[in-house]
Amino acid sequence: MASTQQLKSRIRSVKSTKQITKAMQMVAASKMRRAQDATKASAPYERAANELLSYLNSQGVTTYHKWFEERPIKSRMIIVIASDKGLAGAFNANVLKAYVSNLRSDDTDKVANKTIAVGRKASAFVTRIKDTEVVGTYEDLPDHPEGSQFHAIL
Repeated sequence: MASTQQLKSRIRSVKSTKQITKAMQMVAASKMRRAQDATKASAPYERAANELLSYLNSQGVTTYHKWFEERPIKSRMIIVIASDKGLAGAFNANVLKAYVSNLRSDDTDKVANKTIAVGRKASAFVTRIKDTEVVGTYEDLPDHPEGSQFHAIL
């Protein structure tokens, strides 16, 4: 049986771990809130783009331009973005599950896949899959990346 001293030490250790975990959770929540705000801020641009495309479609422009032709999908590029660390709750698992779901549906439709993986977790997962071509893997991007850091990906 453990001594009183060992038990006290263990209790202190657990409290310290709890405090660190809570701080990490607060940081993650702050980052998630910032990402959600950025997504909401882009909504007017999405709305304007949809309105523009709807207008072009109503004017008949889309029937003559090659960009608007319907054609069968032969290949698809999938960009998988996950975290570098496993501290994102179910986020990584959900992203990778959606990725596998897309691969399966493309496999039944005979669509070739190419993949770009962003984040350590996505890179590790994607490189283990046999039936897809990995075009590139990118890890250790900063929390607030600039456009120049995505130049290699695009």
